[in-house]
Amino acid sequence: MKSIEKSILIAEKRSSVFKTLLTPSDIIKWWEADYAMIQPQREGYYIVSWGKDIDNPEYTSVAEIKDFIINESFKLENYKYSADGSMPDFSRGFTVVFKLYDHDNHTLLTVEHHGFPENEKGNEFYNACVKGWNDTLNNIKSYIED
Repeated sequence: MKSIEKSILIAEKRSSVFKTLLTPSDIIKWWEADYAMIQPQREGYYIVSWGKDIDNPEYTSVAEIKDFIINESFKLENYKYSADGSMPDFSRGFTVVFKLYDHDNHTLLTVEHHGFPENEKGNEFYNACVKGWNDTLNNIKSYIED
C-alpha cells in the first residue's frame, strides 16, 4: 500500500488551525467545496461534497473521525468516496491523519493519507491525491494567513 505525507508551516496558533480544519464554513472556503457537515468529536463524521447540485453532487467524501485529540490531531477512517455516482472499491481502506505541532510561533500541519492499493486505479487516484493535498495545504495556509 502506498501513502502520502505532506506538511506545511502556517503563521497561526495551533488551536486556530485545528478549528479551521473542522468548521464547515471554513472547509467550504479552503477546500473549495460546496457542502460540508462535520461532527467534530471522536466517532463523529466528516462529510465534504463538491458540485452545485446538492441532490446530485459531482464528488462526495464521507469518513468517521477517530483518535480525536483537541488542537493536536484527528484521524479519518471508514471512507466512502463517490465520484459522479461511482465509488472506488478500495476507498474504504483509506485513513487520513491530520497532525498539528507548535513550531516557532507557527503551526506545522501534517497530513498523512494511507491505503492506496498498488494497481492501475489505485495509482491514478494516488497521483490525483498527491496534487490534491499539495493544493489543499496551500489553500489552508492562504485562507488562514490572509
